[in-house]
Amino acid sequence: MNVRNHPEEWAKWMGKSGKGARNHEDPPFVQDPVELGTAVVRWWKMIQPSFRENPTGVMPAQIYTAGGTAKEEWAAVCKSGPNGLLSVMMLLLWWGRTVANRPAPYHEDLHEMWKMLIDDVPCCFVQFALIPPSLPERGTKRAADNDAPVVNKKARR
Repeated sequence: MNVRNHPEEWAKWMGKSGKGARNHEDPPFVQDPVELGTAVVRWWKMIQPSFRENPTGVMPAQIYTAGGTAKEEWAAVCKSGPNGLLSVMMLLLWWGRTVANRPAPYHEDLHEMWKMLIDDVPCCFVQFALIPPSLPERGTKRAADNDAPVVNKKARR
């Protein structure tokens, strides 16, 4: 998943704190909910498969398959780990919290955009569920995006 364009709040939160670890109990302060919402939607739209491209719309096109296999179509999006789908879920949570009790004075109301994204993400998860699990052979780690397995040196013993 492309991490270069993650919203700024995610990048800050993923950095380690002064004590050497992330504080999972303390989400980042969101100073500008409009900016966060716009960044989350822009990033979500950017990481989608090409068949969901929607150059004139705010959200990706409501197309969830292009006729290929789910694994082929969604491999770039369906990633685990802190820079994978976890980041999508956490960003939705943080953004949802900011719009729950707002709009603040002089801020745009983003409830509708947040709801559109909340409707879109589960439709993508349905496609992720269609991807058959692929268990790596003992002694290998999950491959990088270039699909070359990484051999775990400890498992060679």
